[in-house]
Order: sequence, then C-alpha cells, then structure tokens
Amino acid sequence: MAPTVSAGPWIGPQRLTIQDNPFLSNSTVQTLSNTPFVQFNGSDSDGNGIPENARAVIGRTFSELGPSRWDQTYSLRQFEIGFTRDLTGTWNLDGYVNHGEIEMDWTATPAIIQSRFAQSLLLDVSDTTGQTCLDPTDGCVPANIYGLNSISPAALDFISTDVFVTNESKITTANLLLSGNTAGFFEMPGGVGPVGVAVGLEYISRSQEIVTDDRAQSGELFYWGFFPVSADVTTSRRSAFFELLVPLAEGLPLLSFAELELAGRYTDHETIGGVTSFKTALSWYPVEDVQVRGSFNKAVRAPSINDLYIDFGDRAVVNAPQFSDPCSAIGFANANPDYLAELCVLTGVPLDQVGSESLNVGPDGVPVYFGGNASLEEETGNTISVGIVWTPYSIDGLSASVDYFDIEIEDYIGQLPGGFSHVENCFFPSEDRGTYNAYCNSVERNDQGVLTQINAGRRNLATHSISGFDFSINKTSDFLGGFLDATYVASIVNSKKYSVNGSTLESECAGRFNSTLGGQACARPVTELKHRATLFWTRDVLSLQLTWRHLSGVDDGDEDVQYLVERIPSFDYFELGATYDFSSGITLIGGIRNLLDEDPPVLGGNSFEANTYPNLYDVFGRTFYGRATYKF
Repeated sequence: MAPTVSAGPWIGPQRLTIQDNPFLSNSTVQTLSNTPFVQFNGSDSDGNGIPENARAVIGRTFSELGPSRWDQTYSLRQFEIGFTRDLTGTWNLDGYVNHGEIEMDWTATPAIIQSRFAQSLLLDVSDTTGQTCLDPTDGCVPANIYGLNSISPAALDFISTDVFVTNESKITTANLLLSGNTAGFFEMPGGVGPVGVAVGLEYISRSQEIVTDDRAQSGELFYWGFFPVSADVTTSRRSAFFELLVPLAEGLPLLSFAELELAGRYTDHETIGGVTSFKTALSWYPVEDVQVRGSFNKAVRAPSINDLYIDFGDRAVVNAPQFSDPCSAIGFANANPDYLAELCVLTGVPLDQVGSESLNVGPDGVPVYFGGNASLEEETGNTISVGIVWTPYSIDGLSASVDYFDIEIEDYIGQLPGGFSHVENCFFPSEDRGTYNAYCNSVERNDQGVLTQINAGRRNLATHSISGFDFSINKTSDFLGGFLDATYVASIVNSKKYSVNGSTLESECAGRFNSTLGGQACARPVTELKHRATLFWTRDVLSLQLTWRHLSGVDDGDEDVQYLVERIPSFDYFELGATYDFSSGITLIGGIRNLLDEDPPVLGGNSFEANTYPNLYDVFGRTFYGRATYKF
C-alpha cells in the first residue's frame, strides 16, 4: 500500500550563503539584504550591506523527489489449537489457545537530513560555479533550492533519505467455555423448558513493539507527517463471564412465547484494574410471527496500547515572540482581562509569580505533546435498543425488522482540536466556556508556575452519543428456474453528538463531515442514511449478484471556514458479480465494482485523507476483478 500526497517537507529558518551565491540573481540578493530578519540574523564582515550569509525562512516542497510516499508491507502469522469434549448429553466443554502476530515494515520518503541540508546551503564562493560546499565533509554537494526542479540529482542524493519504522503486534488468547442447559435437574415453571447456560474464563495478552528510525526521533530529519517514538509495551487482561437464556412463558393470550437473556462479564485489566459489563434482553412473541424485542447493555472499553503509551513525540514547539505565556510578564502586559490572574493561579501559577518575568517563554520554546496518556481510564457505553421482527407464515420467505438504538459513551477518549492553540483557548476562549474550561487541562506547569508543556494528547474527554433506526427486509422465492434472495438493509442516524466535558463545546455530527470536534469519528462523513440492497440469484452451478449501496449527502461541519467544497452529494454504487462452479472442482468468480464509474468527491483542506475520504467513497473507479479456485 503506497498512499501519496504533495512532496514534502516544509523547512523553516535556515542559514544560507547570500553574497556571491551563483544560484541567486542580483535582485534576489538585494531583496534578501534589505529584509529586516535577514539583516538582524546576517554576517556582513566587509560592511557592504550584503551579508555573506544569514538566516532566512525557507518554505519548499521537493518536487524533484516525487510526492511524499508511505510504502507498507505486512506479514501475518497465526496459530490455534483447541478441543471440544461432550461431558453429558446436554453439557459441553470447549477450549482453545490462539496466537497471532502482525508485522508492518513502513518506509516513508522523502525525508531531508537536517544537518546535510544546512551544510548544502553554505557555499565556498571561491568556486564561482557553485559546485563546492563551504564544508565539503561527507561529500557535500551544494543544493540549488532557488527554483522549480533546480536541485541537482547529486545534491538530492546528499540531502535526502528514507525513514524506516517497524511495528510488530502480538496477541495471545486462551478461552475455556462450559455450555449446556439445565434439562434433567431444573426447568422453568409452567413447563416452558430448561435454562440455557454458558460460563467461561478468558485470558488475553497483547504486545506492541515499535522501532522507529533514530534519526526521526532525534529531530535529525525533515519529513511530512508524524512517526511514533520507539516503544515496547505489553498488556494483559483476565475475564470471567456468563450467559443465561431463560424461557419465561408460552401458550398464553397475547404471549405466544417470551424469553429473557442475561449476561455479565468481570475483567481484570493490567492497566485500569477490574471493570464489569452486563446485558439484559427480553424477547416477547405476542403471536407466533411477531417478535417484540428490547435490550439494555453496559459495555466497557479499556484504553488501547496506542491510547496509553504510543508517543508521537514532542517535536512540535511553540516559540516566542509568536507565542507567550499569558501569565508571564510579556503575556500579562499585553492582555489583562479581570479574570486572568485568577485563571493563572487555577492553572498552577503561584499568586506572587503572576505577571513575573520568570514565566517568560525562553529561547527553546514550549513543546506540544500529541501522544498517549498512561493515566487514561476506561470508556463506558450504555446501549438501549427496542425493535420488532415480523416473519409472516402466510407469506413464504418474507421477514422484516425495525429497531431503534440509542448509544451513549461516557469518558470517550479523544483529543481537543488545535494543538498549538490550547493555551489561547484556555485563557482567551472565543465563547463562554466558564472560567476554567476543558482546554485549561492542557496547560502543564512546574512548581514555580513555568509553562513546561502543552499537552494536546489523549484524554477521557467527552460524551459521545448516537441514536437512530435500523431497518431490514428480506424475501426469498423461486425465479426463472432458480432461487432468488432479495435483501434490503438501511441505517438512519437521527443524531450523533460529541460533547466535551467541562465546557459548552458540543458538535452535532450527523449529516456532516470535517466537524471540528469529535476526532475521526466526526471528521469523516457521518451519513444520515445509508442502505444496501442485494439481489442474489442462483441456479445449479451459476450464481449472479447485483448490489446497490447508497450514501446520503453530507455538509461541511467547520462553520468558521468557507471551503471550496461545502457539500458532498449523495452517492450510489452498483456492483455486479457472478460465480460458476465446474464439476471438476474449479470455481470461477468475477465481477465489476463501481459499475457506473462514479468519481469520488474531490475536496481540499476539509479532508485529511488526500482530498477525499477513501474509507467511504470509491477512489478506483470502475474495476473488473476475477479469480479461480480449485478444491480437491
């Protein structure tokens, strides 16, 4: 897999040769020499007003190296051993041990070696051809960065490299299950039958080892994107669980049959300790062909290894004078609302240090952290669903169902948007979020009140909820001498809300994409309607299938920015497939995806996935596929 984006990277301030630089025109030299930043950061030993060299801000993509590219290679290994034993006529014991490993080798290009790039910009001006570096060590080749495709292949070889990452994940699962029913020693009153029982134990161990190119971690390279810091982490959990299927009644007026399902699980996590989840569900058949069902369950998700430990580094830094601590002498003097001193104290500044010079941001700036958080707690989700299923015996092959669902996840793990603006959003919120709002938790100080870090990493941040309806209908029948199966499944999202704890920040994500709150769950399109209709016909050795997939339109969710594309219209995709089984054991399978050759929506800055959303919209166009299998 090799996704690509525009060639990177953007560089920033660098020292370069100005006087007698053969790559620069006279007008460019004069323009640079007259720039205050260059004058202030330049070295003009001969006093002619043109610095021999100076620092300047360089912004450049390296089109000579082609687009930024990530090549990923995966290998998978899996082993399983298990057993099944009949204990009695109604009880069974099952067990298994499963071990799986996935290794990903990741190569990213282009990356620019920072030290070599800086070396290539300082020239030995005694060589008027511009072919000699001031420091020729390691075979330095000057880089002519002052034009489109102007860097020579030799210079590209000197300053560029690839970035290497290896990510190996392992999981081991052991499960022991006792299942059966209570026939022979207990039945429910009224003769409705025994209780179905399943009890078990489970052990899961997960490990992840990431080895990232040392040069990427040390800041030696410029490149597009982020790479995780090397890590080697293992977590485990142990669970005990049960399930009961309890028949309640049958053969009564308006109660053809009713049963209760109960389930529970206790899990001891190595990371967060013990948690409990459960489920209760009721099925009621007022008549034989109508089922009314409802359920409530509490689910728990422990933070993953990525959530807890994976670090994308502190390479992002905010510097003075563009950034200042609002509680420092500089920041307090520039903006002094009435509440600021109180808020400084609330974020960890001693009262006698508010407005002091000791809080001024130093030359090294303040790091901004985007990674995991070992103090995370579990997410807790509550789900309510109510529905009805109709299977009329008078209409052969027909079934239909409709269900309402309402899911709310508390302590949802996420990140606030705007990693560089957390301090501003804390001290100078754009809306009334209270004196101490959610962004203030990102401000980290030492005992003296000095700002040490802006923590824009993962937190138990929000409440995330979604509600809507699921609908399905299925009809089977004889058709043209074969068997026809028609299925329609649809999901309607009424609401999908993301509310940040400790603030008035709330986002309605349904029918939108690129929402500023909600992370990837709301950045990607949340369609209010999606459905899938399938016609499957089979006769003897031939099977045909036609599928129609529909996605409703969505609007851009960032109300503060007007983008080139503010709405993605609805999309309809059709796929045709066929299977033919030969008597010799050979099976031919073929088909056409995206039958009508629909192009994906082309976006701009309101997509973080290469100008569209490839997880939802087809980016390949009409695609023909085929394969053959042989069984012997």
